[in-house]
Amino acid sequence: MTFHFNGFVNGDTTNAVTGAPALNTTATSNSLPGNYPITIGAGSLAAANYTFALTNGTLTVLAVADVAVFKSGTNNGVAGYPITYTIRVTNSGPSTATNVITTDDLPAGTVFVSASGAFTTNSGQVTWSGVDLVAGASTNYTITLTPTNAGSVTNIARATSATADTNPGNNDGSASGSAAVTSVLPGPTFGILAGPITLNRQTGLFEQRLTVTNTSVVTVTAVKVLVGGLLAPDVLFNATGTNGDGRPYVQNNSSLTNGQTVTFVMEYYVPSRLVARLAGVTFEVQATPVVPHTTLGAGVAIDRWFIDARLAGDSRFVIEWTSVPGTTYTVLYSDDSVTWKAAVPSITANANRTQWYDDGPPKTDSKPFGANPRFYRVVTVIVD
Repeated sequence: MTFHFNGFVNGDTTNAVTGAPALNTTATSNSLPGNYPITIGAGSLAAANYTFALTNGTLTVLAVADVAVFKSGTNNGVAGYPITYTIRVTNSGPSTATNVITTDDLPAGTVFVSASGAFTTNSGQVTWSGVDLVAGASTNYTITLTPTNAGSVTNIARATSATADTNPGNNDGSASGSAAVTSVLPGPTFGILAGPITLNRQTGLFEQRLTVTNTSVVTVTAVKVLVGGLLAPDVLFNATGTNGDGRPYVQNNSSLTNGQTVTFVMEYYVPSRLVARLAGVTFEVQATPVVPHTTLGAGVAIDRWFIDARLAGDSRFVIEWTSVPGTTYTVLYSDDSVTWKAAVPSITANANRTQWYDDGPPKTDSKPFGANPRFYRVVTVIVD
């Protein structure tokens, strides 16, 4: 508490006074915010030419809080794959921290994916709506970003409060605990080995074996091969789907670790039967999430099966069933008759008999001639 004098004359200053008044208040270091009376007594005040008129005062205790921000996240990430960070905001008191607004600065070289709670995004920053935190309380937020390039990503969070802060250094983003540093590895890379294109006279389709190798340190959950350069009306007959840019693709829903390979059998329908039309075909391999299949439809009897052994060293298992032109069928397969998977893609019949080759990827996870038997079912409808 402080005091001051008024009323000096003839150029006198506080040097004309000795001693000090006695100041007392009911407020303590633990008092709640508010106004408290200050009573003043003469104490040891003395002056040769002055008398003293004492005026009581008021002590105002302000609300103060200690808001702190802590950021955590993975130490290592992969370019092109999302990273999730957690932000913890605490208040050590002693007062309630009101209107605590938390922000996260999006690092350069990242793309915002999502965040928890009520937030807005603007100018490379995510801001969460203000909340009140009583002394000892905390709140958490999460934010997910995707790094676009290899290198290092530093993600910083900060918070402000309408309540005075006794230690702004632990919530203004300058503290090491308010930042998370992630080392970002390069994204998946692949090697491609394309074999010759040959005509399967049984199906009337041109076929090409394409071996994809994961040349990165990243394990991918699934891979797709996008095919470009096809000339209309030629089509990729066994396409799993069509990419946003119009390119058809095949997909293998099995993981691929460093150095592992998967061989796709690409099937092309070329009405003219001129293989030269496929000379400009191009391939691009991408890592992709697994595409699940659900809802099975009515079953269809498989009434014929055989091994096509016309290619030396490459026996191929074929199933056949009676079909209805225009109806779409999906082949289900299992290596234990318990766990069933859907072959991709589904087949739309163009005749009253349909043959289907199990060549392994992209249709199935592997070729059927392994240690275990392979079981097959055909259904008319599957929703994916």
